[in-house]
Amino acid sequence: MNVIKRNGQSEPLNLEKVHQMVEFACEGVAGVSESAIEMNSNLQFFDGISTEQIQDILIRSAADLITLENPNYQYVAARLLTISL
Repeated sequence: MNVIKRNGQSEPLNLEKVHQMVEFACEGVAGVSESAIEMNSNLQFFDGISTEQIQDILIRSAADLITLENPNYQYVAARLLTISL
């Protein structure tokens, strides 16, 4: 499975990069699960996906996990959004 980088270059999907980004966004935030965000987003990856689309999927994945019981996912989603800027 390949991804299209922001500069238009195609390269193999590196899930470690995705994991590092999610790990960074979750750092220091209590009550959130990196694996829950990643598992929710991995189901949506496809060949030829752009890095911007991956970022959007991760943001939506974190936002989908926001509940009254788990409100801290809002901070993870905000951090992921900030990274994309």
